[in-house]
Amino acid sequence: MPTAFARLCMVAVAPSIAVLPLSAAAASAPDVPNTVPTTAVVTVPASGRAATVIQFALAQVGKPYRWAAAGPAAYDCSGLVMAAYAQVGVKLPHQSGQIAARGWRVPSGKWMPGDVIHKPGHVAIYLGNGRVVEAANPRVGVRIAPARGGTAHRFL
Repeated sequence: MPTAFARLCMVAVAPSIAVLPLSAAAASAPDVPNTVPTTAVVTVPASGRAATVIQFALAQVGKPYRWAAAGPAAYDCSGLVMAAYAQVGVKLPHQSGQIAARGWRVPSGKWMPGDVIHKPGHVAIYLGNGRVVEAANPRVGVRIAPARGGTAHRFL
């Protein structure tokens, strides 16, 4: 069963993916962490396999972070990336450094939705417009957040 955040967000994939704001009532739902913003709007151009990866990752927003977890109830950062890419048949290891060692390195300014953003010890999926979806830490779980640097790697 999807989380309250996933149930209350509208995700459209043609020709872009959009996560629309939650209502104030939805934000107070018991299974939505207080850290999920009620006014977040993410609209990104994505199609094909990148859209599938992003859709899967966005459907996990609001789930808890658990070290070494790869779903379906909880994720760590590499587990979320591994599970999202598995939706399109791309097998990735469950370790952020090993994920970064694969794929094509993408220069800054050329990042595309679906790229994996790596910083030492962490990976996230780029949504576009300076945002990522990530399994951040035990305090905030899976969330949409600003992209804060790192190196992009392309797998699609």
